[in-house]
Amino acid sequence: MSGQTFYKDELSAYLKRRSFLLRIGLITGGIFLNGCYKKIRSAGYNIKGTLQGPDAKAGHILRDKIKLPAVKKTRKVKTLIVGSGISGLSAGRWLKKNGETNFEILELEKHTGGNSYYGTNKIAAYPLGAHYITVANNDDALLIDFLQEINVITHFEGQLPYYNDYYLTFDPEERLLINGEWQEGLIPDFGVPIADKKEIRRFLSEVDQLKNTKGSDGNFLFNIP
Repeated sequence: MSGQTFYKDELSAYLKRRSFLLRIGLITGGIFLNGCYKKIRSAGYNIKGTLQGPDAKAGHILRDKIKLPAVKKTRKVKTLIVGSGISGLSAGRWLKKNGETNFEILELEKHTGGNSYYGTNKIAAYPLGAHYITVANNDDALLIDFLQEINVITHFEGQLPYYNDYYLTFDPEERLLINGEWQEGLIPDFGVPIADKKEIRRFLSEVDQLKNTKGSDGNFLFNIP
């Protein structure tokens, strides 16, 4: 019994010492972290930002039907393209490459590009929207021609296009917040009813078939325009 009592006393003393050291460590760590926080706070970081997107002022003019200035002159064009986003710019490029110059592109914003517009700072240029494309199919002549024109495709090795490494990027890592949980990918899965999961799998299976189906003209049914 005396040995057992001695063991219990030693164990109790050990736990008390451990508790004391743990408290000292927490207090010391707290003081250190508090000092770091104050130092960071005193550095006075002030990261400025702006909201980018459609011009709200111009949009409100249309929404509120504000009276516009009187028309001073008019002109006629053979083809009028409304909007200078990717679609509008692509249409203008196609017309020009096919010898048509009697066209005009109208844009509500102060710049062209739409969702593909970009900004710059002292370090680098950066996109203002998600505008990346997949590697072109080898038989997508229109897209390959455009990528060659802007030096994304530099040359061909055999029948395969060689891409400028500067413009290549990893596939985006996409996640979906569903039913209060994050899941990898954008196809709903977490907490989705079994019947819905079966329907999603059936849909994806049909999409995979269509992706590899060609029409009577030898072209794929679906392709990047």
